[in-house]
Amino acid sequence: MVSGEAAADVRVFAGSIPELRVRGCGGRGTHSDRAYQIAEAFAFSGQPDEAFRWLNRAYDQRDVELYWIKHDPLLRNLERDNRYKVFLRRMNLPE
Repeated sequence: MVSGEAAADVRVFAGSIPELRVRGCGGRGTHSDRAYQIAEAFAFSGQPDEAFRWLNRAYDQRDVELYWIKHDPLLRNLERDNRYKVFLRRMNLPE
């Protein structure tokens, strides 16, 4: 469970998605575009389609942050979505 203070921090973070995109790779598609963090923000803010789009981008980039996917409270909103199980299988992780 995410505490109230942490939830407020994430709402602020979610509002900074455009800034993350600009400060990241500048459109080059490298690891530095913070795809996993952007996916976290979209997932927490209830935008699963965008969250999965960015998780797939993180996977394609071999983003090391994916290590935390099974224990990330910011992604809990995605756990009931069938795409989450598919994504875990793609990563060869148990559901």
